[in-house]
Amino acid sequence: MRRANTIARSAAIVGVLGLMAGGLGGCATNCTGDPRFDGLGCASVGIGSGRYEQDTRNLRATAAQRQGAAAAAAARANVVRANAAAATAGARAAEERNLRQQAELAQARAQLQNARAQLAAAQARGADSEVQRLRSEIASLQAQINRLSARR
Repeated sequence: MRRANTIARSAAIVGVLGLMAGGLGGCATNCTGDPRFDGLGCASVGIGSGRYEQDTRNLRATAAQRQGAAAAAAARANVVRANAAAATAGARAAEERNLRQQAELAQARAQLQNARAQLAAAQARGADSEVQRLRSEIASLQAQINRLSARR
């Protein structure tokens, strides 16, 4: 019986040691490379080999590249926004110029129509000096209308 106890005890110790060795050895084959998830055996190998430090450097380099890419994208977006704002301002200014020219053209046409009516009345009265002045004014207004129409 004493011999049976010794054998049983020896088998239990070997079994426990086997489980411990299997646990450590199993970890070595299932290492994730992430110290948060690796067991003691994997962590010890990772730290000793410098793997965790290298992974940390790689992650920092990746983060720096992504931050650089994000900064470049933000700069491009700012340029696009600035160009869009400039284009909008340019379009607004062009529209305002066009509206002013249309108003000026309408005013010149109204003055031309009025001068022609005055010319007809002056000719009917026989007022030669007034007819000459109105013909000159009509020519000037017609030239102004032509210039304004050409700008459109």
